[in-house]
Amino acid sequence: MNEIYRVLKPGGRFILCEGNPPDRYSLPFYESIFRFKEDRITFLLDDLVNLLVHRGFKKITSRTVILRQVSMNNWLENSGLPFRNIDIIRKMHYECDAGIQKAYNMTVLDDDILMDWKFSVVSGIR
Repeated sequence: MNEIYRVLKPGGRFILCEGNPPDRYSLPFYESIFRFKEDRITFLLDDLVNLLVHRGFKKITSRTVILRQVSMNNWLENSGLPFRNIDIIRKMHYECDAGIQKAYNMTVLDDDILMDWKFSVVSGIR
């Protein structure tokens, strides 16, 4: 964040969009899924806003965007992951508890799961 702030012109706007788990309860599930997909740090909306606040950005705004009923199979088939990882992630979705299913608004459709995905969009001005 320091480097972003440094290279941004005074008055320039920084915009960040990051995928998030649907709620705090789902955080461990979300992190376990992504261990098989990529190396990443999971941020919730508050974390992202705090990064900008602590660096000194002004006029910080945030918005939550929900993509409704996204196909798990489409996501996995276009992920470039090894088949083993795809199978593990798919199994984790089918075997997750009712609380996770509800948080993601999961719907089983034939051999696919449709679910809502949450993204946080945060911006601030230098």
